[in-house]
Amino acid sequence: MPAGLYERVAARAKHCCEYCRAPEIFFNHRFVVDHIVPRVFGGSDELDNLALACHSCNGHKYQKQLILGVVRKSLIRIFDPRRDRWGDHFRWNPNKTRLIGRSAIGRATIEALQLNNDRQVEARILWVKLNKF
Repeated sequence: MPAGLYERVAARAKHCCEYCRAPEIFFNHRFVVDHIVPRVFGGSDELDNLALACHSCNGHKYQKQLILGVVRKSLIRIFDPRRDRWGDHFRWNPNKTRLIGRSAIGRATIEALQLNNDRQVEARILWVKLNKF
């Protein structure tokens, strides 16, 4: 990856995961620069194909671009931080500890990236208590 690209991606994302919105400041290492369209599927290192991702989201996303929808059993693409607006696809529950999908893309992404797993919910509880989330 070209020098300086991490800084540009992280600054654009305000040092938060562009999928689950985890704040990078609470981790003891930098987040990952994720290829929205993975390289294996022709994705590039261009800025418009890159997103900042926490290690959990990046690990669950890996090379996924589509997921089989639960309701209609059709393929649904995963949230794309460059072409989708986060608020169109996700919202927080009242105490900001769980994500709720507003669209098929949001629901598929929550499932594929396991955005409401127990560890993430526990971390969000702490971040809310610290008034940092």
